[in-house]
Amino acid sequence: MNIKERTKEALRKYDTGTKYSHLPFPKASVLVPIFVKDGKLHLILTVRSMKLQTFKGEVCFPGGKLEPEDQNEIDTAVREAEEEIGLEAKDVDVVCSLVPIISKAGLLVTPVVAFIQETFQPIPNQDEVSDVFSVPLDYFLNPAQHFSHSYELPDGTSSRIHFF
Repeated sequence: MNIKERTKEALRKYDTGTKYSHLPFPKASVLVPIFVKDGKLHLILTVRSMKLQTFKGEVCFPGGKLEPEDQNEIDTAVREAEEEIGLEAKDVDVVCSLVPIISKAGLLVTPVVAFIQETFQPIPNQDEVSDVFSVPLDYFLNPAQHFSHSYELPDGTSSRIHFF
């Protein structure tokens, strides 16, 4: 079994499906696009445009808010990836949906993991994305590249932000 198939098998164990879809939060999704290059896993990330109202210049996965035409979180993630970086739905091999997080804007954000082709050439929507780049997954798994910081939320609960 190759790295792509082993990764798919491992990730499917964490698939949450629609388990969290009923939660009473505004919904959003991100696509976590993975590809294999030289036998290693890589992720596609974007830099948000400085033209946007929120989260200007932040590095993130392609994604956005649920729209009325979206049937589910997967539809949202795939649609947003096409709008932001030109990744067509036919080129997205969805593997799973992971446990969502509540963003600092109060959105329930579902990560949707998918494989794409190594040959994908992004076409950034300049109104939303200023750059698209890839990073080997190993970079994020290296403890020397990671630190985190705890902070307190206005309601008194604490959270942690991670930096790479």
